[in-house]
Amino acid sequence: MKAFIFIFLCLLPSLGLAQFGQNKANVVAKDGLNIREEPNISSRVVYKAPFLSEVKIMEMNDTKLDTLETFTRYTNGRDYVDYVLGGWIKIEVEKYIGYAFSAYLIPLSGDYFKTEDLNNEYGLSFVGSNCVDNVHRNKKIKWMGMYKISGGYSLAEVDLNYFNDFQELTGFAISTTQNKNLILVIGHEEGRFQPGELNGDYFGWSSGKIVAEGGSKNVATSISFLEANKKESSWNLTIHERRGKQTLSKGFPNRILWRGDLDRDEKNDYIIVFGDQVLTAVLYLSSKAENGKLVKAVAEYYFGYCC
Repeated sequence: MKAFIFIFLCLLPSLGLAQFGQNKANVVAKDGLNIREEPNISSRVVYKAPFLSEVKIMEMNDTKLDTLETFTRYTNGRDYVDYVLGGWIKIEVEKYIGYAFSAYLIPLSGDYFKTEDLNNEYGLSFVGSNCVDNVHRNKKIKWMGMYKISGGYSLAEVDLNYFNDFQELTGFAISTTQNKNLILVIGHEEGRFQPGELNGDYFGWSSGKIVAEGGSKNVATSISFLEANKKESSWNLTIHERRGKQTLSKGFPNRILWRGDLDRDEKNDYIIVFGDQVLTAVLYLSSKAENGKLVKAVAEYYFGYCC
């Protein structure tokens, strides 16, 4: 990860409307954000700002938190209903001036951590709150949730929703309408991922950790065909399969989350997490691999370090 991420994350204010101090923001309401004449839900709508449009912050005098809707968290086997909280901010967009609900605005940092050719036609996402802007900029992405089912795993179509989570004090949040037994979300703009049962294994955040100490070769605790080598202070992860092997250089190998066939080509795909305090989950697909390679990275998701 780039060094400036630490600076961005540590300077990000943790609560409330103060994080819009730079006077610009992006709309993250997927269906557009209503701009109203007055700071309340009953006021007339003067304009609907499209998803990802840029707005200018004019006034933030009313810092009283309000709510417009709820969302459901599924934690420890139970459903919890939470509120999307925010305040009313006076903004200007496309020559329209009015009030917008701040939960659907995020600070315009200019850096949303798009890397090389990743996060273009593919996407990787996790439901929950984060310190990093993981809002996907490709509006054409069709999202599929990976669910734990009896005896295995399955993909089903989902809608991703983004909002500013003042309740969790982290700034960025992602939710879906169906999150019970949901593990993660993958997407492709042309629907490469298809609904139905999956052939593969999810290893979770505890059992999937990769042991990689010192300068010796180490084998993953639960994934026998992965090993990490430390050479010249650079960690490399090597995937071993019957059809060959491939070394991945994305930083310190933290853990593997998925091994199995996501793109229906009867070959292994992977989701691997790199990093220490700031983590990057990388989606590798076999169907996009170049000649002589097993897989290719197509999407990333960033887990921020909240200071």
